[in-house]
Amino acid sequence: MKDLVLTPEQKKAIKAYLKKFREYLKGVRFQKDQEDRLRRLQYFQKVLPERVSELSEADVYDIITNLWASELWSNKQYLAQKIISDNGIEKLRDELKFLLDASKSVENRYEHFLGQIKGLGPASLTEMLCFIQPEDCGIWNKKARQALRMLGLDTYVDPNKYRISAAEYQTFNPSASSYF
Repeated sequence: MKDLVLTPEQKKAIKAYLKKFREYLKGVRFQKDQEDRLRRLQYFQKVLPERVSELSEADVYDIITNLWASELWSNKQYLAQKIISDNGIEKLRDELKFLLDASKSVENRYEHFLGQIKGLGPASLTEMLCFIQPEDCGIWNKKARQALRMLGLDTYVDPNKYRISAAEYQTFNPSASSYF
């Protein structure tokens, strides 16, 4: 993995956005967003692991409705049924068990799940990983790719790629606190 060394310009850009973020932290919107995040964390860390062995269509629907990545889908029931149809409930059950297994590396679970499951792409998968292990995983989606460009961090992981490799996801994931 390539070491991330921030330039003074990158640090300045990040600090400028941190000021706006600190203002957001003081507002009502943050409180509502935080409650939503905590509900999703609870679902992926507690509820889903308890249900995964008996995974049903209703549980797949619950997974979909707990992902920001599926917010654009007006008919989430259709999406859940399509994912089940494309993969089979048994395979989905097995792959979700593998995904939830934090004893395996994040990169291995990322690569394996993307290779096995149709209908849940990098944004959905990395969001699930982020809820399962929030200290170790980031969400790779359009907003993250835009942020990399805005902060001048686009030389470490190519923000033009929709689907990054496991190695690139590993580069994307190190704790930001280690760079300041």
